[in-house]
Amino acid sequence: MSEVRTDALSERYAESLQELVADQGGDFAAVCESLDGVLDLAASEPSFAEFLRSPIIDPKKRDASLVRMFMGQVEPVTLNFLRLLNNKARLSALPGIVEAAKARADVAAGRVRVSVTTAADMSGEQEALAEKIGAAVGGTPVITWKVDPTLIGGLRLQVGDKLIDGSIASRLRRLEYALQVEAGAKIRARASEMVGS
Repeated sequence: MSEVRTDALSERYAESLQELVADQGGDFAAVCESLDGVLDLAASEPSFAEFLRSPIIDPKKRDASLVRMFMGQVEPVTLNFLRLLNNKARLSALPGIVEAAKARADVAAGRVRVSVTTAADMSGEQEALAEKIGAAVGGTPVITWKVDPTLIGGLRLQVGDKLIDGSIASRLRRLEYALQVEAGAKIRARASEMVGS
């Protein structure tokens, strides 16, 4: 699944869902997992995805269908939340809401989401690297591993909204920029000397 961005609306709904689940004494992580399952179903079944986002479907009929599909299959709070989103015409925002809710569940459990991009497959070193990352971020890392040969070497870490780029490609770009700045300064200095002569 592609990376999902959250917005203020997603954050508000995720916060409200977390509070509701806490008030009912439920398991917020389990609710997030159920909602993630709904998204997985939408990703694997295009007709279900269209059912969720179509503005043509009458909300009352969609509500009845949601009840038939999910009653007894998901926690009652999950079903009620889907029905609320349907009634507010916000089902299309479900991916962002689920992403924001999962981030809240991670924080509550002391987990930190980390995206690690390397130039080559690091399968053999992943465990050792995960331990170092865990120590650095101060929590249990939930790591997504990616390979991007254009990095040349090194790695790139994304922790929340922070990007730590230790790739060779990044170092080369910084070196190139520094050389361009230095060359530009030398050219300007030489031009000033020539004009002043």
